[in-house]
Amino acid sequence: MGLYQVDETSQYGGGPTRDVFVRSVTIEAG
Repeated sequence: MGLYQVDETSQYGGGPTRDVFVRSVTIEAG
């Protein structure tokens, strides 16, 4: 995983890896 990852599913369109990771896990877990 890179230092920056674009998350099209996020309203922010991407962000710091740790933030994207947390959001991704939350979405998958939810």
